[in-house]
Amino acid sequence: MKARRSRLVHLVALALVGSLAALAGACSSGSVAGESAARVQSAAPTPAQLDGLPVVRILTPWGALGSGVPLADDVLITCRHCLPRGGTNRIEIDGVRRQFEVLAAGTTRDAKDDWAVIRVAPGGLPPAAPIDATRRVRDGEPVYLCGYWPGDGQRPERVDPRRVEPRAVCAVAVAVEGTRKLPADLTVFAEVGPSDIFKGMSGGPAAVWDRSSQRLVVIGIYLGAAEYEPGQAERFGRVQVIRRMPAEAVQAASKQDAESAPIAR
Repeated sequence: MKARRSRLVHLVALALVGSLAALAGACSSGSVAGESAARVQSAAPTPAQLDGLPVVRILTPWGALGSGVPLADDVLITCRHCLPRGGTNRIEIDGVRRQFEVLAAGTTRDAKDDWAVIRVAPGGLPPAAPIDATRRVRDGEPVYLCGYWPGDGQRPERVDPRRVEPRAVCAVAVAVEGTRKLPADLTVFAEVGPSDIFKGMSGGPAAVWDRSSQRLVVIGIYLGAAEYEPGQAERFGRVQVIRRMPAEAVQAASKQDAESAPIAR
């Protein structure tokens, strides 16, 4: 754990939290410092484009809150820990009770392999966004997240989850000092210290702005992680991470009509 922690302390990041309508302005008006700001100002998405990020609200039978990314009319990806345990196959998605089956999943519920692709019945999920599983973010590039996070200082278990609206987060991708590279499978994009780990946003989309197509493309899903050494308070060393979109999710999305769920090439 100390080796992991020693790498994390070399990360520098800026996280901006706001509403969907305010997010584009924050990232395009110079909130990202130095060269990063100059690199992204002309390509920042508009509020309407941010508002179009595909995300659904997931509730377990006992009210645990999570987020998911639609891949098809009846298929989505989320974090594995957002799904019920113990053989229960019922969840609520956007206010509709549905049954689900797991099509593919990672091996854990608390690490970078914390993901699951599920099929739900009935269908009727929102349209999927373009997916680019091969996209690698650059040092200093903004990453846009969307999910059902109650807000700063709010805990999902203390609010009515059905009243929570989706929120957006803009963070700056950071590389390990001295390498100018980001991890290939898991992007650590912010070390936030005592801040929240955006509970309720797990499983929501992580997207970047594609200049060539002038649209947001989803590169993975969000999950929170807490890295800390024995004897330390948990709030030290919290990081925000992105799990890159697994091949199973791309395959599920690619089966859909090209107009409703295009895959970025």
